[in-house]
Amino acid sequence: MLTSTDTLRYFDTMRSIANSYNYSGDVTYMDAHLLEKYNQAVRSRRAEEESRQKWSPDQLPYGLWTAIIEEVISDEGRLRRHQSLLLLTLVSSRWASLLLQSATLWTNIIVESSCEDLEAMVATFLHLSGDCSLTLDYSSVPPLSLQTIIQPYLSRVNVLTIRPATHRSPAQFFVAEPVFPILKYFTFHGPTPGGALATFISHCTPFAKYASLVPEQCDYVSMKGSHGILTGITKILNSQSISQLPKIESLKEVVLLERSYERVDKDAILGGSNNHGSLGWSTLYADISWHWTEYFANRCTQTLKILQLSLEWIQLPDLHKLLSKLYVLNCLHVSFEYTQNIIQPVKNDLIQSIRNNLMAKPTHSNLQELYVQANTLRLSSSDLEYTLRLLLQHSESWRWIEIDVFGISNLNPDIFKALPLLQSLVLKTEHDSELLNPHIFQIESLESVALTGSNGMINYFGGIATIKLTYTLNDNSQTNPEQPAIHILKDRWPKLQHLSLHGKLNSPQRVDLYISTSTLTQLSLSGHSLIASTIHYIAQQPEILPGLQFLRLMDCPEWDILLVMLEKRLVAQANGVLPLETIHFRRPLSPLLKRTLAMRLAGYLTNRPSNHKLSTQGNLEGILDPTVTGCLDCHLWHHFCDWPIAVPYDQGNSQSAVDDLAPYPNTGDEVLYSWEIRYHQVARILMPTGMNAGGHHRFSSCQRFDVPSEVSRYSLD
Repeated sequence: MLTSTDTLRYFDTMRSIANSYNYSGDVTYMDAHLLEKYNQAVRSRRAEEESRQKWSPDQLPYGLWTAIIEEVISDEGRLRRHQSLLLLTLVSSRWASLLLQSATLWTNIIVESSCEDLEAMVATFLHLSGDCSLTLDYSSVPPLSLQTIIQPYLSRVNVLTIRPATHRSPAQFFVAEPVFPILKYFTFHGPTPGGALATFISHCTPFAKYASLVPEQCDYVSMKGSHGILTGITKILNSQSISQLPKIESLKEVVLLERSYERVDKDAILGGSNNHGSLGWSTLYADISWHWTEYFANRCTQTLKILQLSLEWIQLPDLHKLLSKLYVLNCLHVSFEYTQNIIQPVKNDLIQSIRNNLMAKPTHSNLQELYVQANTLRLSSSDLEYTLRLLLQHSESWRWIEIDVFGISNLNPDIFKALPLLQSLVLKTEHDSELLNPHIFQIESLESVALTGSNGMINYFGGIATIKLTYTLNDNSQTNPEQPAIHILKDRWPKLQHLSLHGKLNSPQRVDLYISTSTLTQLSLSGHSLIASTIHYIAQQPEILPGLQFLRLMDCPEWDILLVMLEKRLVAQANGVLPLETIHFRRPLSPLLKRTLAMRLAGYLTNRPSNHKLSTQGNLEGILDPTVTGCLDCHLWHHFCDWPIAVPYDQGNSQSAVDDLAPYPNTGDEVLYSWEIRYHQVARILMPTGMNAGGHHRFSSCQRFDVPSEVSRYSLD
């Protein structure tokens, strides 16, 4: 067992290493005895850790293990989910055995023409799914051979989605008339011949008796139910079927859409006998005219828990009255449509009505979630505040709030002070604006804050209890040429542990960063400029985030700067900096790059590829060579593909620009010092080839390797 004396010797050796290491990747010039002593100490520490850590993921109970895998791949795209599963089987033979025996993981069958080896993949998934129920998702008509493979398994399909890109009947996706005896969810979204969709539903699904809800011309419908009993529907509101919906007593979840050219006259259908009783709906998504939303919601006052609607701002008092009747409502989504200029007398009456209603006491104890989209409205600060206060006053139990407004300067954060249970707050703005005064949220329960806005927005906020902070920086370089600035101060975010920064910048530029919080353990970054700037910032000050253990990079980093940063933090462990545990990437790495990163994360100092070889500048010759295949993305990730060159280009001009580049430095400190000027020079060369703006000779991305990967301290084991 390592003693405190062993630890002190380890750090003393590390300090001695730091005095001579130049962060170039070359260690041959260093004292060989000292270097071996240090690496031996690393091996001893790792052996000690391994002796204490006998547990491995495959020792988990089978059900829990599969649940974790399901959660890992749940956020992946449709095809990426399949790719992720197949990649996980390559981790180890033990993992492969567990995965291949977990039938529930292989039940999502996707039929998409762009998928490589489609028939083999579908056949494999069908075989591995055992006797489990299936999800079948079509985005293109499969060839006859694949239809034949799928046909025997249709009796196990309980989720069916068909979304053709061209005019197709649902029946064309199957080799013979299909039958789906256990179908619970059916969705069709796409152009289809008149009447074909209703015919398919009546002949092939358990929802046959509801086929009359589907009009002759229909390009979208979704049905949900069990044993042929309809409990949920998404459809276009139309005169043919609107009177039938209230008669279906089993309905609980209803999504209604309305085409602008097909307005349904409410008065024309109110003559029926069942037009005023309770409907029993628990969920209503209504992208329809306000009078229809009001009509249906008023018939669900005792049952409606989720309401999503769109309306004009002048209808806000009507919404206020409606909400006071919805006694069990839990979640409210309000989207304000663009309203033409309101004449001043009407607006004055509206504001006065809102003010009068602000005096009322909260009417709900169940309302916990609120989403307000008002980014098309040009409201004054006071008008917006009145609007939000009117909605917020309906409950004192708000837990989750998301507000999307035109300008954040129009929002008074004080309106959230009276919400003691608020846990998550999302604020979005697309407009270039600033807060007049900084604001620190004093709500003890507010653990998660997400901000989306223009340059400097985050610098005006803070949260005394916030653990998770997400900031998305919109590009506003055309209206605000100032350098993007992100300041995360410890006195404003004293408990921050998880930070996510996303930069939607249209041109390469350095982001001015200042992060003084010492409690951060996880950092997630996306956007090339933001990643490059942040990694460079940490490399220059390796002790600023002493507790950082997990790093997530969703775009390509500057590999030379990343390696220098890891080595700087490695040396800084002698001053109390914790080692990074894991780096998560959005795509696989080359074996050499993965091992190089794993060695540094594990703590070893051995020879590695030089900074120049890792850098984008050092790889420009291959990127600009028209005889070398591959998309730009793969070149930047050092993971080359065979994607062909787009069009010929003038190599001479590019070579001239390369010759004018600043020389690449020798030592790591020089690399950091000269990074910004070289970053901009290289970006200007790459811009015509596809970086950020799409290029003129090399495709931006083949997107064939967009499967997440990670490297950890234990990747060498």
